[in-house]
Amino acid sequence: ICGIQNGGEIYKTASSGSLQTVAPDQTSFSYAGGITGLSVSGLLVHSFSVMPVTTYSNTSYTGGICGYNESCSLQNTYAANAVVQKETTGKSELYAGGICGFDKTGFLTGSVALNTQISTGGISAKICPKTGEGYLFDNYSKKELFVTLSDPEKNGTETAQKFLNQKSFFLLPVDRGGGLGWPSKEYNGENGIWTERSQSKYPVLNGVKYQDSF
Repeated sequence: ICGIQNGGEIYKTASSGSLQTVAPDQTSFSYAGGITGLSVSGLLVHSFSVMPVTTYSNTSYTGGICGYNESCSLQNTYAANAVVQKETTGKSELYAGGICGFDKTGFLTGSVALNTQISTGGISAKICPKTGEGYLFDNYSKKELFVTLSDPEKNGTETAQKFLNQKSFFLLPVDRGGGLGWPSKEYNGENGIWTERSQSKYPVLNGVKYQDSF
């Protein structure tokens, strides 16, 4: 969707297909994510990705939604893709996250890591493996997903797949027993941001075209 986000708002976006980045030499690095590679500032909200992300690099920050988050506010997203990092040569610095590779000073909340896999020769976490002064709160992840870190903040609330497969976890209002209570057509009327879809385990974006093949 976006290589570098420098301010502005990324809202109601979804990605499928596949993404692969290759750093040409040892001094090169890679920022790669399902929605944005580098988010310098701004807002990334109500979006999801099912697009596998693969990087070939000695230095790489890779995430299911965002590769490197400088100071963006990232809210209400989910990633149901594969995140794969492969080092090219020699010494490496690899960080792979289900949602974000590195959250430096940003705000990451209300997101869910449903990734099919997170594979790296470096450090991995279900939500975000590396944080500077970034803020991670109220995030969830698939319990069955394997990562190298056991930090509860960086992995979010680990939840069994069978519960995350229920659309009510995402859309049912929290005061009625839902997990996240994202605004939806089913509970908030036609202007709701998300909606259920019979052939999908997870919610999709209300009124957004071309999601049938996701």
